[in-house]
Amino acid sequence: MSQDPGKRAAGVPRRDTATRSTTNRPARPRALPKPAPDARWPFIVAGAAVLALLLAVATVGFLSLRPAGTPVPTASPEPVGAPVLPQELGEFVRDPSDVASTDPTADEGAQQVTTGRYLRNGELSIVVSAVRPATDSRAVLDSLGATAIREVGGGLCAREPSRNLDVCAATRRSTTVVVLGWRGQTLDELVGNAQQFATALG
Repeated sequence: MSQDPGKRAAGVPRRDTATRSTTNRPARPRALPKPAPDARWPFIVAGAAVLALLLAVATVGFLSLRPAGTPVPTASPEPVGAPVLPQELGEFVRDPSDVASTDPTADEGAQQVTTGRYLRNGELSIVVSAVRPATDSRAVLDSLGATAIREVGGGLCAREPSRNLDVCAATRRSTTVVVLGWRGQTLDELVGNAQQFATALG
C-alpha cells in the first residue's frame, strides 16, 4: 500500500525547525552596561564654586579696607653733594672751632670731602672725614696712604702713616666715612664709630 509522501510515518518524530534554526544561529554579543556617573562629581563642582566665591569676597574686602591713596613705598634717592657732618652724634660733639667750607669749583660728580673734629667729655677724641661719592672703603684708605689694611668688625682698618694712628672706614650707599682715633681707641671702637657716622649720613 503506498504512503502519502506529504504525511509522515507514524512513530517518526517531527523535527522542530524553529529549535534547529535557533540553535545553529550565532549568539549576539550583549551590550556592556553604561558606567554609572560618579556620585562625587556634583560635590566637587559645588566645592570649587564655593572656593571661588570666598576668594572673590576676600579680595573685595581687602581692597575696601585699604585706605585710598596709600602711597607705595619707594627707595630714598642717593645722597648727593658734599656730606654734612652732624653737630652731635651719641657722645660726640663737634668742635665749635671747626669752620665749614665747600669748594665751589668742584666738578659735578667729583668726590667731595668734609672733615670734622669731635670731642668727648670736652677733649678731642676722633677726627671724622666723609667722602662722597665713594663706595669702596679700601680705595679711600689707599688714597690716604694708609698701610696694613685689614677687615675688622664689618669695616676696614689701617694705620695712618703721618701720625702713626689707627684709622677705620665704613661705607653706606655712596658715602664712605673714615674715623681717625686720637685717644688710643681700639679698632672695634673706631669701626663702630665709622659705621655710626655713615648711617647718620644716609
